[in-house]
Amino acid sequence: MSTGRHHILLALVALVALAPGNAIAHVNANSPGNANISRNALARGYAPSDTTTSATSSATRPNPNATDVTRTDTVDITATRLDAVSVMAARPSAMGATEVLGDIELGLSTISRLPGLAGSADPMRTLQLMPGIQTTGEVSGGLYVRGSTNAHNLVELNGARIYNSSHLLGIFSVFNDGNLSSFSLHKSYIPPRYGGGLGGVVSAGTLTSPPRRLSASGEVGLIASRLTLGVPTGGASGLYLSGRATYVDPILRMVSGSSKKHEDMRLGYNMYDLGLTFVGEPSDRDRVTANLYHGADRLSIGGIYDSGGGIDWGNSAGSVVWEHSFAKRHKLSQTVWASRYDNGIEADHGSVSLSMPSSITDVGYKALVESRRDGISWEWGLDYTLHIVGLQYPVFSGYFLTGSGAPAVTTHEAGLFAEAVWQISPTVDLRGGLRASMLVHTREKIYASPEPRLNLTVRTGALSAVSVSAGIQQQYMNQVTASNTGFPTDFWMPTSSLVPPQRGYSLSAGYRRRTRDRVWEFSAELYYKALTGQMESRKGMIGNFNSAYDIYEGIEYGRGRNFGLELLVDKKYGRLSGWLSYTLGWALRSFPGIEGGRWFSMAYERRHDLSLTAIYKISDRWSVSSSFVFATGNAYTPVLGVYMMGEVAVNEYGPHNSARMPPYHRMDVAAVWDIPSVRGRDSGAAGRASASRAAGRAAGRRSWDPGRLTFSVYNLYARKNPIAFYAYLNMGDSESAAGTVTLQRRPSALYSIIPSVSYSFDF
Repeated sequence: MSTGRHHILLALVALVALAPGNAIAHVNANSPGNANISRNALARGYAPSDTTTSATSSATRPNPNATDVTRTDTVDITATRLDAVSVMAARPSAMGATEVLGDIELGLSTISRLPGLAGSADPMRTLQLMPGIQTTGEVSGGLYVRGSTNAHNLVELNGARIYNSSHLLGIFSVFNDGNLSSFSLHKSYIPPRYGGGLGGVVSAGTLTSPPRRLSASGEVGLIASRLTLGVPTGGASGLYLSGRATYVDPILRMVSGSSKKHEDMRLGYNMYDLGLTFVGEPSDRDRVTANLYHGADRLSIGGIYDSGGGIDWGNSAGSVVWEHSFAKRHKLSQTVWASRYDNGIEADHGSVSLSMPSSITDVGYKALVESRRDGISWEWGLDYTLHIVGLQYPVFSGYFLTGSGAPAVTTHEAGLFAEAVWQISPTVDLRGGLRASMLVHTREKIYASPEPRLNLTVRTGALSAVSVSAGIQQQYMNQVTASNTGFPTDFWMPTSSLVPPQRGYSLSAGYRRRTRDRVWEFSAELYYKALTGQMESRKGMIGNFNSAYDIYEGIEYGRGRNFGLELLVDKKYGRLSGWLSYTLGWALRSFPGIEGGRWFSMAYERRHDLSLTAIYKISDRWSVSSSFVFATGNAYTPVLGVYMMGEVAVNEYGPHNSARMPPYHRMDVAAVWDIPSVRGRDSGAAGRASASRAAGRAAGRRSWDPGRLTFSVYNLYARKNPIAFYAYLNMGDSESAAGTVTLQRRPSALYSIIPSVSYSFDF
């Protein structure tokens, strides 16, 4: 029996030993084979009190100093009743059958203690510190998983697809952690239930338990604030309302207003997102979760030579999830969802205006059946998605130019899937399945594809395992890269008779080992992925602004291959915790129309990527954290020379993506102070105070938590990491250089050192 099962057994033994009835129990597995269970309510009819039970399991390395069962009770005779039993274990077992190498499950409490840009840590930015996951730089919050593009990822919020997950040039993602209960990433073995992407799968889930009383949590920072309210609606149901907004716009206006170069330049930025989640439990076997999300960004530039423009983008998503348990071994989940992504680029000069709007509207359904029989876990189901794509076509007005965009394109995507997880022996686990996907393009063509997935895990001991994964993925919604600026200027196109589907063939193999005390973990993984149907724009973003625009013209189709090595050293417990990750990776592409098919590195490829993250608990109230990142600079196409054609300067470029930006490196630090509570001052440690507050809430009493302050510094040593190089001609204005003309490069950096303070609360 695994240690995890022994933890559950120990908790059940403690509950029976203390008294029958409902209770709240907390399990702290402080060493292998030992668990401390603290119970705040002894039994029905007694008031909350502190009770501690210790028990020892013989399944793992025993502790000779521990006794079998000890118990100390303090009881106040006051009638009360609690509603739930909660058992929480803090330490994992030996290698288990449910673990898959390459899966990442983020702890939201850990994220909140890490340093973040503008004082707010973010789950998507935390994922960028993991092996095999990269970003293009300061202005991008996207994930580039094992050499695939950000658009290759499938990102879901309660089952609804999100096409652009970034706010404010990547500072924030669309995920407000105040309303999240889970956040995970699959990057090796992709379960067959997920389809429509070639990269990783990011799955975010909102809170799943209804609030028992009115509550509020949030954060107030220097440039943005968020708030989440929990409102019970009677019975076993409740609402969560969340919102976030930025007030960076006045700061930008002050900065742009003080510019000496363009005194009339006006910068503006606004961002907000709103969320509403309903959780209801109409019976012991049913749970209904309804979620609505809407977020929008607006970046505007004006006042430069009577010109202006901007970019608007936003996501809206909604889903209803009904989960029903037929019996202990069978469960049905049904999800109805819809999402919309809007993106618009605007430019105007005098009476002439140009815009490039685009949109994606999805409506979908998924049914999933999970069951377990004879040591085998099964799941099977189906999904369907209606895509309505507003292609990115220009809209002109002024100077006799006309253009009204393009009609929407409708496609139907469907999939059937099945998966089995089989523990062949005590040391061998096999999981695999098949996804059969299909796309129907209205009045055009039907595409169909089998997508097998397989994972084999062999435990070479109680503390180590070897894993091999293989799979095929098909993607029918394709994004064309128009620029590498980090702005949402890329556009989407569905598979059609003119646009082939994208396909990926992946293989990975790795090894993971834990120390005997489960404190340290080491993993290494090799990966390879071959890609077909890759897309690249020859014209770029500026070339799209013309009256003879054809979205299919100027797009190259080619191949890709991604391969590399991932290393991770993770210290999970103790006063000092953290991880060191390193990735050696290649992301290569070949297009017949670009230099005759020569293989070249993608712009976002970072050959070496190293991240070091540490969290140190100074005391019960203070903790400090730091993260350091070092990476190879992005690839770009250099300008070798400039020549004149009449009065027009023409750049002469070198080989495609043959040059590199300077290496990227940065250090962030943070200090978190948990403010002492006036009530519960005698509780001592913050963890015990938190448990006391939980018991008070369950008993119907209010307890005010003063919250915590986070002091953070982004880019501690003010490293100016360039996001682009600008080529210009130096005319040689000094006497020694008179009459000479040289081509020079000027780097452009976005951020320097950014200190911040934020206050978070929960009551």
